[in-house]
Amino acid sequence: MEAAAVREAHLGHERQLKAVGLLFGLAAVLPLLIFVALVLPHDSGGPVVARQTAGVVAASAIALCAASVLGALAFGYRTLAPWVKFVGTPVSMIGLLAFPFGTLVNAYVLYLVWCAKGRRVMAPDYAEIIRATPLVRYKSSVGDFIALAVLVLLFAGFAASLLFF
Repeated sequence: MEAAAVREAHLGHERQLKAVGLLFGLAAVLPLLIFVALVLPHDSGGPVVARQTAGVVAASAIALCAASVLGALAFGYRTLAPWVKFVGTPVSMIGLLAFPFGTLVNAYVLYLVWCAKGRRVMAPDYAEIIRATPLVRYKSSVGDFIALAVLVLLFAGFAASLLFF
């Protein structure tokens, strides 16, 4: 019964941290799209091809590394892995520089991870509490679905603008 009470008290926070994982997962798609756009064959020629090729290789390697890091963070937040707070904190601190939207989102992520409830949810023993209480579930509200739909539409619009313009 004690595990169920702890889980009930932290269920909303657990859900918010998993939503951060969804955000990082969506963010991982963008550098992956950039990588694909860079490595797709295209018509090129002329004397500066060697310099351009080196730049494309470097940019595609950076995009692939960024997608990998963001994908790993997405997995860590979605599974509430304890290691993600130490890897995600520097990434979110860098994200604070993306004024104004990135500052707000990353400050909120840092709050979620390092507040008292966040430290409890990201603790190594919390995974055992989750395994011990499989019947305790978060009940989604209509607002959750509306927020998800708006987020997906914004991301799809941004991705479409990158691909088609």
